[in-house]
Amino acid sequence: MSLKLKIGALTDLGLSRTNNEDNFLTIPDLTITGVGSDTGRVYDLGANGALMVVADGMGGMNAGEVASEIAVNTIKAAFSPVRITPEVTKSRQSIERFMNDAIVAADSKIKAAAMRNPESQGMGTTIVVAWILGGKLYVSWCGDSRAYVFNSAGLHQITKDHSYVQQLVDEGQITREQAFDYPQSNVITRSLCDSTSAAEPQSLAQPYPLANGDTIILCTDGVCGMLRDNELQDVIGSSPDDLDSLMASIKEAVYKAGAPAKWPLK
Repeated sequence: MSLKLKIGALTDLGLSRTNNEDNFLTIPDLTITGVGSDTGRVYDLGANGALMVVADGMGGMNAGEVASEIAVNTIKAAFSPVRITPEVTKSRQSIERFMNDAIVAADSKIKAAAMRNPESQGMGTTIVVAWILGGKLYVSWCGDSRAYVFNSAGLHQITKDHSYVQQLVDEGQITREQAFDYPQSNVITRSLCDSTSAAEPQSLAQPYPLANGDTIILCTDGVCGMLRDNELQDVIGSSPDDLDSLMASIKEAVYKAGAPAKWPLK
């Protein structure tokens, strides 16, 4: 099956922030260096696939913006055409190792930048990396930025947050529904530039098989922290094929919910 692809991306400051610390990356054809995406254009999925990345910076004083930019640029460099070799793409394990190694490299570069610039101490970022390759979706992430897939069966969250409230859900102390409004919902347990440990990216248990008509959503907690899954599903279901309308509808829904934070979305 030959997959067709459309990519859209949007980031917004929200209602209460003075600077946007998030960054994103979209490359619809990884066989070509430096190609960005045009919203609404239909791409044929190339031999090296397509890449999408969202990074949610944190740390204040513009440091979060620095961390997320370093993360995105490191991932972009890792996915240059010359580095995507047959050895990389030969198996699920080699693909995931390549993605996780890129995330760990981003962690190292952010830590090195923090060491060189004392004003950036304490900066960090979450990251979620989605690689569409050979009809499958491979995702690696660190933190609470999420990946979803929407199709005729509804909206499915395919990543699991690295967060305090997710640990409580896993332990059976609270329900998934309770987690949405739970105090300390902003406490994450993994990130890039965590001074206490090296980055620990996670990959899907199995790559997600894609079909034409599937919608992939990458977002920060500026979306998934404002809209419950059923609310996000309703918004996406209203205009899944028109990316401009879809992104505008999600932005409107987030603003109606309060939009206390900035957010990028793909």
